Amino acid sequence: EVLDHAAQVSLGERFPQPWENFRGEVIARLSPDPVAAMGAAFANYDGTTRDALKPVLVSRAVKKRAGGAAHEATVRSVARHLGPQTSSKRQMLTSLKLTDLPKIVGAEDPRNAGLMATLKQRLEAFGGDGKKAFADPIYKPRRDGTPGPLIRAVQVKVTQKGGVPVRGGVADQASIWRVDVFHKGGKFFLVPIYQADRRKKAPLPNLACVAHKPRSEWDEMDGTFDFRFSLFPNDLILLKQRGTSYFGYFAGTDIGSANVSIYAHDRNIAAGKDGLWRGLGVKLGVEAFEKYHVNVLGQFYRAKPELRSGLA
Repeated sequence: EVLDHAAQVSLGERFPQPWENFRGEVIARLSPDPVAAMGAAFANYDGTTRDALKPVLVSRAVKKRAGGAAHEATVRSVARHLGPQTSSKRQMLTSLKLTDLPKIVGAEDPRNAGLMATLKQRLEAFGGDGKKAFADPIYKPRRDGTPGPLIRAVQVKVTQKGGVPVRGGVADQASIWRVDVFHKGGKFFLVPIYQADRRKKAPLPNLACVAHKPRSEWDEMDGTFDFRFSLFPNDLILLKQRGTSYFGYFAGTDIGSANVSIYAHDRNIAAGKDGLWRGLGVKLGVEAFEKYHVNVLGQFYRAKPELRSGLA
């Protein structure tokens, strides 16, 4: 680290540049448009060599390893009285919000009216801040108005669109292992494959996520859909929609909105938000959706057509 001018001069004497203006040349070569950045300022480049320059691409290893958790640690109740596609989870009062009150299991039960009124009163008194509202203990009122049992947490209903059965309950699926991409009628479809799907003799998942729809309403991939390729984290892809191109590394899929996210190859904070383009749709206005291979030197080429592989 250079802290002052004297140190900089001393460093330059001990580690001279390989040639004059070496640093400027490196910066120009690393720019998004090296041909324009080089201009005619570097005599060691003739016109043909300079015009053939391409931007440097950071090479990243594709993450195909099959490790990872099969499901999240929280196991939720799926009792019948909760309703279809609904589960419940234990939530501490300190993280409770006013909007959570109607979702509390048993909120409509007259026997819980006193507790619900107390919870609402506390939250409203502290502007909806559960941490402040429940810093002091809460006791469930008895019929005669005397304090009952101490309440630290409640069961809150949540939408359960899918999951992994665990010990009589259900847990959210954890990491997505890969995403299979299909095509039909000018639209692309994303089939997420989780670690939990990789069971012995299990069939390949064939349901493509649909924005804001439960798994029961997802699109089933049949013989009328064309399989294009599988995507693992850090696969190099190009997505062009409505005249805008996003070229970078596959970061993941949001099954709730049926979108993909793409990292800029160098995680440049000027690209998207902090180097990540989020929420990119693959159905409307898509002009190109392609997969590429890249070697350790950053040289890339479009991937050849793939056959859909199994779960091994």
